[in-house]
Amino acid sequence: TLSELEASPSMELVAEIENEALGLSEDVLEAARKARGTERTLLSGINVRVLAALGEIPLIRNSVARYLASVTPTERERNMAALRAAIRVIREDLTPLPVEGGE
Repeated sequence: TLSELEASPSMELVAEIENEALGLSEDVLEAARKARGTERTLLSGINVRVLAALGEIPLIRNSVARYLASVTPTERERNMAALRAAIRVIREDLTPLPVEGGE
């Protein structure tokens, strides 16, 4: 969906991304409540990253609004660059970290 947002920015896609992230956070929290030990720690770490991504949603929303309000090609290009940077931050938040001693 982030790729879709980059290809065709819209407030509807921002809302969809936000809803998906909220749902994921709820699912991860529920699983973490039932988990123990290392699994619980890993799930808690995942939730921290999802919450960080959710924290970037206002920036994404603002970037999309500026892009959609762009009048000139130069303005549109500049605002698209800002949107891509915001999308990159969310992707980094959601990219899994390598697990030490992984299988």
